[in-house]
Amino acid sequence: MSERFEAPWWLPTGHLQTLWPTLARKRPPACFDSERLELPDGDFLDLHWLGPDSQNLAVILHGLAGSSQA
Repeated sequence: MSERFEAPWWLPTGHLQTLWPTLARKRPPACFDSERLELPDGDFLDLHWLGPDSQNLAVILHGLAGSSQA
């Protein structure tokens, strides 16, 4: 059985339907410990640890995000 999708009147376009969950959702701020590694060429790496027992790893490379708050 397939049902036809009807968008809400206040989100008439696909663009708005895509953006709405991100803009409307309230997320608690992430709490993490920060560490900065200074590199020999004068650049740096900022490391943010979610906790000592965290089993998850996220790698964000230079140029792909503005900051850890993004």
